[in-house]
Amino acid sequence: MASSSSTSSSSPFAHLGGTVNSPPPTFNADPLLPPPSAEVGSSSAYPPQASAAAQLPASSSSSSSSTGILSTLASPFTRAYDSFARVRANLDLPHPGLPERINNEAMQTFTTNHLFDGVRFDLAKGASINPMFHVSHNFNLGGSQARNGSYSFSTMYGTDEIFATGNVDDTGAVQARVNRRWNKTHTSKAQASLSQGFGQTMLQLEHVLNGRDNSLSLKSINANPADGTGMYMFSFLQSVTPSLALGLEAVYARQPGSPEDVTSTYMLKYSGAPKSGIAGDRPEWIGSVNLITQGILQASYWHKLGERVDAAAELTVISAGAKREAEAKIAAKWDFRLATLRAQLDNFGRLTSVYEARIFPSFSMTFAAELDHLRSQAKFGFGVSIETPLNGEDPTAPQPAMPSPPFY
Repeated sequence: MASSSSTSSSSPFAHLGGTVNSPPPTFNADPLLPPPSAEVGSSSAYPPQASAAAQLPASSSSSSSSTGILSTLASPFTRAYDSFARVRANLDLPHPGLPERINNEAMQTFTTNHLFDGVRFDLAKGASINPMFHVSHNFNLGGSQARNGSYSFSTMYGTDEIFATGNVDDTGAVQARVNRRWNKTHTSKAQASLSQGFGQTMLQLEHVLNGRDNSLSLKSINANPADGTGMYMFSFLQSVTPSLALGLEAVYARQPGSPEDVTSTYMLKYSGAPKSGIAGDRPEWIGSVNLITQGILQASYWHKLGERVDAAAELTVISAGAKREAEAKIAAKWDFRLATLRAQLDNFGRLTSVYEARIFPSFSMTFAAELDHLRSQAKFGFGVSIETPLNGEDPTAPQPAMPSPPFY
């Protein structure tokens, strides 16, 4: 009786030993257990479950066989992908940049993002260089955007991984933007805008994936997964040759109480070879085309004329329904040692110019003007920017190394 009790209290799998994938186990020599030659019966001292457990290695063999079959079926695709990856690596294609910045060089030449009217005064204070942190006060008076004047307060923070900026004005409107670089490939972005006006609140989330020779962007604006409203965007740009890049952008939008809207944009970017002594590593010229399926064509061209001179041209054609419009503009930019001059002329007869001059390391002045010859109208802007140095630091002394924040 004592022998039977001792046997029943032990684990029914104790005689197996080892693991499922180990070699066949050596039977326990304990006299309380049946010998290997003993016939397995229905005795409680040697339960029948042990015989089922002894077949576990067969189950492992079946699993390995299934894995081998799947590996055999997938091997042609794996070899094809490896061959494709080797071909891409041998081509050494350049990174095409972000899809939303396909015409960035031309936009930096145009006066569109630099033009203002009225009087503007900016006072900036740097608190740190690394990490980068500074605050600024912005005053505007008499411009078309703020007839009675406006004030805004801005902050900026940047490290090698994070770039954050915020702005609040005298009406209570708040804008904030944060970019987080996780590694060389992945970057997440968030942008928010809060205002007292109805429908002025905006939340934009984006994730960018930068490959060796491509870039992918996933973006949502005021997205509400519960009812499927909001705007969702997918953008992809791929280098095909060292000079040519092709891309696609798809947009799905649905507002509450409105039908859904789907549009797509086809992108093309062609870059000329760098010209030694002028453009450095940058291409000598860049042409880009955006074709929107709603009937909009935008083509831009940028050319590096000299070491300090850029030129750009852009054509926009709208052919949607009964609407037929076209706009063309040309611009040039001159970079001097302590100044930058931009000039632009469009087909409506508008001549615009922006001149930025740095008088001292911490003091700069900006002059902006727009002459509309067809309407006999003119606008003028004057701006002053003062940047105070860090406390107790000589602005002419060597500065510490600045970080490289993920601005885009």
